[in-house]
Amino acid sequence: MSGGMIHGLSWCPNVTDNFVTWGPEVNLYKVQENSDAVRTNSSIELSPHTYASLLASETRYQYVRCMAPSYSKEVLVAIGLASGKVSLCNFDSINDHNMEFTPRQQRTCLCLAWNEVEPNLLAIGHDRNRSDYCITIWDVDRGIPKEPSSLIGLGDTAHSLCWDKINKLLVAGVSQKSIKLYDTRQSNTNCASIQTKLVYGLCVSPSGRYLASYVDTVVGIWDLRNIDKPLTQIQTLKNITNLTWCPTRTSVVSAIQRDSPLCHMIEVHCTDIDDGCDIYSTKRLLAPFQTRNTITSKISTLHDFSWHPTNYERALFLSDTGRIIDYTIPIRKTIQWDPRNNLSPECDDIAKVINRRALNDYGLENEIKKNGDVAQNPTLKSVWNLLANMARDGQLIGLKKILGVSSAADGPPMSKSECDAIQWPDFSNSCSFATIYKSEQREFAQCLCGWTFENNFSVMLNKFIPSLCSRKEFSRAAMICTFYMKIKEAIDILSKAATDQNAASTTYRLAAIALTGFNADRSKASGENQRPSAFAQINDPYLRTIFAFLSSDSDNYDTVINEKEISLADRMAFACRYLSDSKLAELVKNTIQNCIDNGDLHGLLLTGESKDGINLLQSYLDWTEDIQTVSLLAIRFFPSEVHTEPRFKYWIETYRDLLDTWELWEKRAEFDIKMESLQVPPKISRSVFVLCNFCGKSVSSALQDDVRMRSAAANPNKLSSCPNCRKPLPRCSLCLLHMGTTTATSLHGTSAQNNVGWKSKAFSKWFSWCQTCRHGGHTEHLMEWFSTNPECPVTACSCKCFSLDFPIPPLKQN
Repeated sequence: MSGGMIHGLSWCPNVTDNFVTWGPEVNLYKVQENSDAVRTNSSIELSPHTYASLLASETRYQYVRCMAPSYSKEVLVAIGLASGKVSLCNFDSINDHNMEFTPRQQRTCLCLAWNEVEPNLLAIGHDRNRSDYCITIWDVDRGIPKEPSSLIGLGDTAHSLCWDKINKLLVAGVSQKSIKLYDTRQSNTNCASIQTKLVYGLCVSPSGRYLASYVDTVVGIWDLRNIDKPLTQIQTLKNITNLTWCPTRTSVVSAIQRDSPLCHMIEVHCTDIDDGCDIYSTKRLLAPFQTRNTITSKISTLHDFSWHPTNYERALFLSDTGRIIDYTIPIRKTIQWDPRNNLSPECDDIAKVINRRALNDYGLENEIKKNGDVAQNPTLKSVWNLLANMARDGQLIGLKKILGVSSAADGPPMSKSECDAIQWPDFSNSCSFATIYKSEQREFAQCLCGWTFENNFSVMLNKFIPSLCSRKEFSRAAMICTFYMKIKEAIDILSKAATDQNAASTTYRLAAIALTGFNADRSKASGENQRPSAFAQINDPYLRTIFAFLSSDSDNYDTVINEKEISLADRMAFACRYLSDSKLAELVKNTIQNCIDNGDLHGLLLTGESKDGINLLQSYLDWTEDIQTVSLLAIRFFPSEVHTEPRFKYWIETYRDLLDTWELWEKRAEFDIKMESLQVPPKISRSVFVLCNFCGKSVSSALQDDVRMRSAAANPNKLSSCPNCRKPLPRCSLCLLHMGTTTATSLHGTSAQNNVGWKSKAFSKWFSWCQTCRHGGHTEHLMEWFSTNPECPVTACSCKCFSLDFPIPPLKQN
């Protein structure tokens, strides 16, 4: 038999640091760390970190054909011999409980299987004998019985055996033609049989649901609940010699092929469908023995394999030369396709991230900035901080709306800004001027970008800049000072930062020295070709932006605007100060489109709660699948009027369903409460419209189309019928004339067709009615009537209309 002096090996199931090898000898080893004890001559090097020390050895068993460690708490091994005998060995020379079972007819023992649930039951499989049974079930707790517990399979051959994980169901591959299932709980053992040649290497998954077997080069996966046919068959290149199911992972089956150095790790995945189960599998190849044999110059082939009973990343491998190694199986990193058809690792699975954030009340904190801290994501933290600064009275106003930028190519231009030329400070030895642009809209936009000093240099130098320095944002503070031509202050900031003992001290010191010798005339006129390479050597993006700004032409700041490592808010604030109206409008539109294309939520600074903002949220969702952030931003910063749009409904309902799926009922309820509290009730119209009794439409002439308005303009004061159905309007209870709508009169004597505004009739001509009896008339008539009468003017109506309302002042006499 191939395999050198060792024919097979196996871990002890319940003594996880022991394993057994069999061949001419049956040996028990204990795995130890290299630093645990002193090695002996019988020790075996397993790995750079572990070795095996020999605990016991048995030499009395000759011609061992199979071996199976028991699931009992103590070490107990069943050994099947070529003679058909089965011996139990506990490797204890003092309390030797050696027992031996002998079949009635001598023939080879082919397989052994211990019951995991009842460790006292041992199933024994023998070769064929026409007058004897091939399967014997032995209850070892009863000693050596005169008659075995059960005898199964008269005249058959048992090629492999295994027990079900839950029930006392024995699965056997017999006679190269069938798999049989025996229910050992019944006195007359019932049998279910499936005709197949996949009868070798039977093993059950840890869940007890699936069964694996093989023949030649084919591996079959079965469902024990419906074992009529295999769920799938997996083809290999060479004949299989060993098939084992991982004891801790239901999805992993390992197979060893004859004369192959590779171990095939077959991962089986099942997807439940309406009419059964859909199986798909993936293969991994492991090469534990990668060094070549010094004599044959060939890589050692695998002979046997045993999973560790508890650690799924660990296994013992036996080579054809008898070498044993303790091998750590590399972790398979699960990958998935992201929405852009790129591979993304499972460690960044968005579902896990959403679950963690939901448990931490992400997006539900009243203080907006706290939600950025809960997100544990630098990008999202920056977005929440930006939105906290942008939100004004429950509204998210974007720079596009503030600056008056139109999306249409032929739309109205921005409001014109004031242009001003400012000279650089005297100490810089420069006569150059910088052109800046001012307007109320630009200043407000800068405030939304975080530059909250509103061009007040005193506030900037005394509050804003010190706050940045307190947060160790020295280079950003120096950059903003430079943008406002405060070169001296920028030098002081960098010099102060250089005194701190940090990694950037040298960089700050060199930048301060460079700014000290700055001259605008020379900087803008020389070294244009060397600027890109020089700027690329500056690691700090803010310092890089400072020198890019100082060396830029007065009308070209593309280097500053395109510095992607600077926040979008700072770049837009700079643009609001130095770009002309046309360039600023073009920049806003291009940046919005770029943010939408890339799903950059910082673009909300520009879009606000507009339609572009909705498109931006959708793009972010397409890029990241972060339905949580999209839903929370939608309910928090977008008006309730747009929540009825299909996309908004889909986002919110999807996130709610996701929380329900995880059974996070409380978090879902908190989300609903937050959404309800943030919704602004619809505005109630201040106008009241009179409806026709016949058609139910408004009788107000101001709401009719132009044709009817023009037809009524010829005689606007004689409209006595509904403009929709032409039915007569109600009559005044006093003058008995048909009521007319509130007719409009033209302004300044112009025709009703061309006028711009409308002027309503006097209140005395309005139509009024009682809410109780529904009788009414012209207001001036009713006021005159109720000044002397308490009851309704309609005959036979005793309604006290006057007493139901507030007292009406007496009508003034002209």
